[in-house]
Amino acid sequence: RLLILDEPTTDLDTKSRQLLLKYLEELVKHEVIILVASHDPDLIERGKIFDLTGFTTKKQPGDENERG
Repeated sequence: RLLILDEPTTDLDTKSRQLLLKYLEELVKHEVIILVASHDPDLIERGKIFDLTGFTTKKQPGDENERG
């Protein structure tokens, strides 16, 4: 199972933010993979970090989306 979140703590009040973080921790205990895009330092500290700054994908031969 995979859960993808984009800035999940943005605009949350303190109580809601804490509830969300506890819920995410519970999901991880149940082997749910959570992929998060966030600038929240507390959220970032809780997980494994993969810095994708400057990440690009390699074009595959025959890629229909290939641009010249």
